[in-house]
Amino acid sequence: MNLAEQENHNQQHLLLSSSTTNDDSTVKTRRSSSVLIAIEPVMLLTEEVDDGESVATSKPFALSGILYSLLGCFLFCTASFTIKELQIDLLDALVIRFIIQIFLFGIFVVSHHYPIWIGSSKEKWLQLVLCILNGFVFLGYFIGFRYLALPDLTTINFTRLLWTVVFATLISLLQTLGVICGNRAVKRERPSIVTIVSASEIIYAILL
Repeated sequence: MNLAEQENHNQQHLLLSSSTTNDDSTVKTRRSSSVLIAIEPVMLLTEEVDDGESVATSKPFALSGILYSLLGCFLFCTASFTIKELQIDLLDALVIRFIIQIFLFGIFVVSHHYPIWIGSSKEKWLQLVLCILNGFVFLGYFIGFRYLALPDLTTINFTRLLWTVVFATLISLLQTLGVICGNRAVKRERPSIVTIVSASEIIYAILL
């Protein structure tokens, strides 16, 4: 399965059952926010996909994702602030928090018939590794809550992308030195500037 077919397969759970119009063309309706559908009329827009079928998506589809993201950030910060004000140990509160989250997540997935673990075997293993690493990041955040103020901890937490770029740059420089040494050992001559720059760009792009 190539990349395009894999992407098409991953997007299938976002499409509802097909319907046929008067001109015998097939139209699929993309899932949209049930909250936004309830508070404002649904305005369907039709867009073409690669397989020749039309996908009808509602106008507030993009707005739905933005509102859900903002709501999630607000609830997360509110919960953290409330736990801090109540002087409850955050690691103790994590147990109850995870139980409630898993329960609600299970209900949401089952009710919407979403696939939980999709992709090839390699992608499934990478998803498992990602979940484990994110779990350690989450625990580290709440452990740091014991020693830092909430504004400082939040600032450090949301600048982790910057640290990723910094570490990727350092690793790229080390890899560049390895490329230079390897090139000189093989060719017994000084590598060209083009070779060094190309190797650095490739390594940097892979790391990011």
